[in-house]
Amino acid sequence: MDAFRQGFGQPAKLTDALRSALLLIPLTDSDRLLTSTFGGLNWVCAFTSEQEYARYALARGEQGGPCRFHTGTAVRLLLN
Repeated sequence: MDAFRQGFGQPAKLTDALRSALLLIPLTDSDRLLTSTFGGLNWVCAFTSEQEYARYALARGEQGGPCRFHTGTAVRLLLN
């Protein structure tokens, strides 16, 4: 990412890859998108794999059990 921010790489291809990426978007018990506050802003949580989602949940101290999520492309998330 640092190289990208410094102008190296292929920004258009990176943007296209992000928009077409299939994401897991966790849901709360009330069927809302899971958000996390960082830097004073609420961010929608989204992960590229169940393993990444599990790592996030473990880091937050959440114990096993079923994890509910919606699957969709990043472009749909960005447009909403």
